[in-house]
Amino acid sequence: MNASELETGFSLGAWAVQPHRHRLVRGKEVVHVVPKVMQVMLYLAQRPGEVVRREALLDAIWGEVVVSDEALTRAVSTLRQAVGDDFRAPTYVETVPKQGYRLVAPVRPLPPAPPVRAALAPPRAPEPSRRRRGAWMAAALVVAVLVVGFAREQLRDPSPQPPGLAQRPLTTLPGTEFDPALSPDGAHVAFAWIPDSLQRGAPELYVKSLDGESLVQLTHHPAPEYGPAWSPDGMQIAFIRYTEGACEIAAVPSKGGAERLLGACGSNRMADLAWSPDGTLLAFSDRVGPEAPFGIVLLNLENGERRPLTQPLVRQADAGYRDGDVDPAFSPDGSHVAFIRSRSDTAVDLYLAPVAGGSPRRLAALDQAAEGLAWSAEGRYLFFASDQLDGYRLWRVPVAGGPPERVAADETGMRNPSAAARGGQQRLVGEAWLVDTDVWEARLAPGDTATLRPLLASTRRDRSPQFAPDGQRVSFVSTRSGYPEVWVSDAPTTLPRRLTSLQSNLVDRPAWSPDGQRLVFEAHHGGASHLYLMQADGTGLHRLTAGPNAHVAPGWSRDGRWIYFGANRGGTWQVWQIPAEGGPAHPVTRAGGFAAVESADGAFLYYTRHREKGLWRKTLPDGPEEQIVALPTLGGRLPWALTDDGLYLLDWREDFSLHLAFYDLATGTRRPVATPTKRPLLAYTTFTLSPDGRRLLFAQFDREDSDLMLVEGPAHP
Repeated sequence: MNASELETGFSLGAWAVQPHRHRLVRGKEVVHVVPKVMQVMLYLAQRPGEVVRREALLDAIWGEVVVSDEALTRAVSTLRQAVGDDFRAPTYVETVPKQGYRLVAPVRPLPPAPPVRAALAPPRAPEPSRRRRGAWMAAALVVAVLVVGFAREQLRDPSPQPPGLAQRPLTTLPGTEFDPALSPDGAHVAFAWIPDSLQRGAPELYVKSLDGESLVQLTHHPAPEYGPAWSPDGMQIAFIRYTEGACEIAAVPSKGGAERLLGACGSNRMADLAWSPDGTLLAFSDRVGPEAPFGIVLLNLENGERRPLTQPLVRQADAGYRDGDVDPAFSPDGSHVAFIRSRSDTAVDLYLAPVAGGSPRRLAALDQAAEGLAWSAEGRYLFFASDQLDGYRLWRVPVAGGPPERVAADETGMRNPSAAARGGQQRLVGEAWLVDTDVWEARLAPGDTATLRPLLASTRRDRSPQFAPDGQRVSFVSTRSGYPEVWVSDAPTTLPRRLTSLQSNLVDRPAWSPDGQRLVFEAHHGGASHLYLMQADGTGLHRLTAGPNAHVAPGWSRDGRWIYFGANRGGTWQVWQIPAEGGPAHPVTRAGGFAAVESADGAFLYYTRHREKGLWRKTLPDGPEEQIVALPTLGGRLPWALTDDGLYLLDWREDFSLHLAFYDLATGTRRPVATPTKRPLLAYTTFTLSPDGRRLLFAQFDREDSDLMLVEGPAHP
């Protein structure tokens, strides 16, 4: 089939491809793809069964636009996801190592599809010149809509999309500026600020003009304050303050002045406060019970009454600290509250709840984490930030229904957006974070002292180090390629090598087999996470686990026959084991478990529990389960490394300082080892001890600060 015949539609395996609609249809299943992916598909479909070199694809699809090879890799990966293909056993697109790609699915003609409005897709010339092709692609980037996975309303393609708003820095203060809130007239922004770049000290609240540099400090209190929210008349700013273990809501004049207490916010830790357009209600997230997930609560400012607006029925075991309903945002007419409901720590849903009461309506299901909701000026769209692997990006979703769309202005990333209109312009302010994490080494010496130095450093995020059994190689996770992937360093003087190209939501905890020949790690795709196993050179990659559940924190048995991991199968987190050669998995713990390490002699299994403080031990194979450490620094994903007589861990002091320490299992005492120069990375990292016990690796923030970014454009794009 030639290019013009393909343009009218064709079948690709079990899929009917409709290029003019940028979609694939299989029965009742409809999957939309972005123009770039469709062009890759069309180019391959013109040459079924042939090996198409990467250089030819890059030249044909991107023309004179300079892009890296990663752009093509991502497009092919998105195409595979759209048709449900497996790169390890392809039935649609085969990767030919060191050459290119081959379309292996049969291509057959279809009857011409009915025409569609030109607004849905730009016209395509049959054979544009290189210059015209480059100009056409630039225009396509402006008008293309990200709708990959329409049936499931997923975010897939990270390329910029409409409506094409302009972006500029708003603040450049030292330290971290966050929790922005635009005034109703769009002229000022309130925000929290910690001047220290290491985030030491309590945040205070400030107001800044968007058209000037004047700065007004609103609060002067030793307790931390977050989540400013403007009153509809712009005269007051409500906020959340945490003091002596309590959460309270107060208000202060927007030009500065005396505070007044509005009410209590219970166990809120989200700083997600919203003021209703009529000025009578405040919305925030809170738990209705100790073990309940977060729900949206309405506080009546006229009589002080609290009314639950939403409440998830069950608590999601792997949803993280944002479990439940968070980030409320009132619609411009005050009739509805939009909010985010977590399905896991990497997947959420966007909902809309009537303020008068009633069942919430789901707007979108996202396979990435999201935070911050802001309504467009006319109430047609909801803006939000979504985690795009190497940082958050700005998106919008139609309130009337439809797939999410990328907002093209946020090339530097944006979190926690706030929106308002001014002078016919739509304004959004969000957080632009600059984060650099590196792998550091603590050289241990007698006398409980250690010398700290950076070992693996880049301008990206490096974490989760793991020593190989030879004590020379180090595996780790890095976003140096734009996605979190598994890397390995053979020696400090050589450049690290990337072993995977999964382009996953999240990759974590690579662990070496006892013989140093294989690596197992966890990778997240959408709401599920699975274990993957590969050779130490990156070959032979295959998935070990299956099903919709989370499978995390892998580790090897000492004989190399089994792989331990944490899983929430059956609704509760337990430690499981699976044969390294493949086969059914079996639970190891019964009363709870998460991350496990087997003792050197294979007699015991040491493990943490999900969201519980402490360390547990089980006598293998079927002995009792007992808690042996009750330190608040342990639990879930917090880092620790086991030795023959104790463990290294992060000692979290009452003054919130963090220190490397050694815990003696025999005496129950802690000995300080070193104080990191900056804040260690806690959420997704591990400690690893060299085989000779002299070197300890961990990850820490070498840079972590944020500025506020302004994005603006036509109010009715």
